[in-house]
Amino acid sequence: MQRLSAALLTLALLISKAHAAPDPSIHLIPQPVSVKQQTGSFTLDKSVVLSVETPAFDHPAGWFTGQLEKSTGIRMRRGKSGKVLQIATMADRNVLGKEGYTLTVTPSRIVLRANDAAGVFYGLQTLLQLQTGGTSPALRSWTTPALPGGD
Repeated sequence: MQRLSAALLTLALLISKAHAAPDPSIHLIPQPVSVKQQTGSFTLDKSVVLSVETPAFDHPAGWFTGQLEKSTGIRMRRGKSGKVLQIATMADRNVLGKEGYTLTVTPSRIVLRANDAAGVFYGLQTLLQLQTGGTSPALRSWTTPALPGGD
């Protein structure tokens, strides 16, 4: 009986280790399938423009810009050059399913790729969770750690 208990405990520990969060320094709900934090960060301020590849993504993009303006006072405008938050479709629509997304953050660009509007919405939720510096209306920018990730 003692050997069986020890074996079950060992198995439970192995399973919990296999399902541990990818990077404990980045706390997101739900926890992405994979996250790799890199050096640097992206500061979202009034110079950042929004590029939305398809009209199907306009609704979640509009929701995000409203949330951003409420929490930071930043009114994001549309554009394609300079510091950009780009929302685009997945290159292969068979990857990640309807609600999946990839989010890549570099010091000069954020690229969110998804198959449909639900994936865009979830990716933008993740981006809001990554913000640092509080949510004071007086805040004029916020910083997101650099990372390539997927869910």
